[in-house]
This record gives sequence, structure tokens and C-alpha cells, in this order.
Amino acid sequence: MLALLFLLLTADPRVEIVSANDTTVVYRERLPPQAVKDPATGTTKLEPTGTATRTVQRKPRDPNVVSVLFLGNSLTYFNETPRMTTLLGAKETRPLRTGSVTISGATLEQLWTESPAPAKLWQEHWDYVVVQEQSSTHRNVPRFEKYLQIFADEARRSGATPLLFMSWTAPEKVFLTAAKKTNVRVVPIGVAWRALIASGAFKRLDWDGLHPNLYGSYLIACSVYATVYGKSPVGVRHTVPKTLADADEEYDAALVQQTISPEQALQIQRAAWAAVQKFLPAH
Repeated sequence: MLALLFLLLTADPRVEIVSANDTTVVYRERLPPQAVKDPATGTTKLEPTGTATRTVQRKPRDPNVVSVLFLGNSLTYFNETPRMTTLLGAKETRPLRTGSVTISGATLEQLWTESPAPAKLWQEHWDYVVVQEQSSTHRNVPRFEKYLQIFADEARRSGATPLLFMSWTAPEKVFLTAAKKTNVRVVPIGVAWRALIASGAFKRLDWDGLHPNLYGSYLIACSVYATVYGKSPVGVRHTVPKTLADADEEYDAALVQQTISPEQALQIQRAAWAAVQKFLPAH
């Protein structure tokens, strides 16, 4: 079904897809550099060690689940958001299965050129790929739009639907313009975030001035759930087990220290659905 493809990349990527189809992907991966000591000077420097070509069988598509790949940085991985999202869809007829490639502070450019994200995208069959740019999105819009287009095109080639994580860290217009240019649907987290704060329902949804607290992460999870299933998250699970957290990691501190009451969950669920409904495709 999928044609042979060759990617012409402007950067020197860590992973370069050579060819792919429904069952197999071939990619070149840049090997880690090696420390080499100069005998003349006694100094040590890193030297490139080349690339390795790998052929991997793609994990078969499972029609019994909805599979979602998260690509982003700490805004995505705080409080184990991908795994939290899995819990919300656990009781659906087609439950959620999630995966992720996340790197602290990464831009989409870095995810494309310096991470295993391109390989992860092809190694399995995903229904949706949620793409999240660095929090300073608005400071380099051309770069954001360029790599959003690259990820969107690659997701479509792989058989997945790309989704843009609209965060609370940049103006909505930046995301909506980029989404229109690349023909990518948005997950309107920032819209719901601002609505909840404006309503006075929550004093804050952030943990440290940037990253989400437990309520903010739950809002992300509800927004993704509502977007991929096309229905309200009202009534989905609101308890998030603290065993989900890595207790030694600061990024899970809110998950360990905070809890969500049924009333708070309902407010978040309603806000997520109100926002998502504005951006659902027309039938």
C-alpha cells in the first residue's frame, strides 16, 4: 500500500528513513561519537563513527485499539501524560495504546534531526501522532512551521493522522496559522487552559510557571482523548494512581503531591470538550 520513499533532508539527521512499506522499514542511524585521544597533544576529542543501516519489521496494525504516538518535550512528559491518557481510554471498545519520544527542551527540528522519533514513527502503525513544539514556538515561527510540515507529511506517509498540540505557551494564532498551512488538526489544549483560568475554576494549571501541574496534565489527556475519539470525555476516569509516577523525578512531583476531585475532573472534562468541539472536522 505504501510506496517506497526516500527522504531528502536538509540537516544531518540521527535517523534517516531509507525505505518503508506496510511491513518493513529500513533506516540509517548515526552512531554515537567515540572519544579519541590525540597522542601528540594528549587531548581527547569526539570523533564521528559513521552510520548503521537497520531493517526492522513494523509492528502489525491492531484494529482493536486506537494508537497514539506523542512527540514532544517536557510539556508532554510531565506527570506521565501519555500514560495518563492511556488510562482515560482503557474502557473504550477500542482502548487507547500510547507511545512517546520526548526530550527535555527539544524543538521539532531537534526531534527530527537528533532523536529516534522518525524511526519510532515507522516502527509501529500509529493512528495518530501528536506533535508538540518547544514552549518558545512564537520566537521562531518559520522553523516551527517547517518541521511541523515535515512531521505531518511523514506521519501521513506512515498511515497516521498528525495532530498539533496547541499549548498554553504561545498565542493561539501561531498554532492556528501553522495548522492551516500544514492541513493539520489541532488538539486545543491552550484554548481550554485559558478558559478554565478565566472562569476562576482553577487558580493555576501550571506547576512551576511553565510545565503543567496534575490538573494541567489531566486537561491535556482529556483533550487528546476527546480529539481522537471525537466525543466528550465527561465521565472518564478521574483518579490517577500515584504509582504511575517516578517518585524520584521532579517532573512527576505534581502527580505525587496532588489529587483530582470528581468536581475538578468534571470541570476539566467539560472545558476540554468545549474546546475540542470548536475544531472537530465537519461531517
